[in-house]
Amino acid sequence: YKGDDLREVFFNDQQRPWIFFKRTLYWLIVFLATKLFTEINDKYSPGVFIDFLTGKYRQAKNESRIVMFIDLKDSTPIAEKLGHEDYFGFIREFIRMISLAIIDHKGLIYQYVGDEIVVSWLSNKKNCKKALATVVDARKNIQKRSEWFRRKYDIVPEFRVGIHEGDVTIGEIGIVKKDLAMSGDTMNTSARIRSACNELNHKFLVSKEFVDCAALQTMHAEWLGDFELKGKSESVALYSLKI
Repeated sequence: YKGDDLREVFFNDQQRPWIFFKRTLYWLIVFLATKLFTEINDKYSPGVFIDFLTGKYRQAKNESRIVMFIDLKDSTPIAEKLGHEDYFGFIREFIRMISLAIIDHKGLIYQYVGDEIVVSWLSNKKNCKKALATVVDARKNIQKRSEWFRRKYDIVPEFRVGIHEGDVTIGEIGIVKKDLAMSGDTMNTSARIRSACNELNHKFLVSKEFVDCAALQTMHAEWLGDFELKGKSESVALYSLKI
């Protein structure tokens, strides 16, 4: 509409208040529905809410997935130094930097547990590259924000990563608060690999299964040996990522 036409439409609506009210109500409902969908989608991680609506995981399914555990390095001494209030702000910003990288590379954020983030992708070579790119970009995000962390907390966060590839069972759980749950040996192994970072003094550790899935060459991943991890009856071949 041109200026005169817009004024005419507006004044006509004023003369017909019912039409004006219906239009206002319509756009208010659209706004609220969009806002609600966005909030729920963010709550469950991008894409998960659609899976709930379609009932994709109402019946538990077995899937082959890449599972990544990420957590803050030296979290206990940092918490002691900062105190619980400043530590909460520190963790919130740390998780935001990591989450932005995960979202950029279409990772499914399974859960946040304190300073830990659990992420997964369906298993294929393309998604293996996305997992690797997530680690690289998460580190870049923190480096870009390093001066802010240094000024505010006098600490620049570092993180550890454990990645494994294998079968998981995934499905809906809960009655009052529904959520997606993943279980299986792959989850446990991924967590143990992440825990091994401290023992082996490496930040980014992955399993042989992930190395094979990603088709990584020796220039990208260094074989460290076979290790007995807590809760595992068989030793696990571990590699350190060169990134």
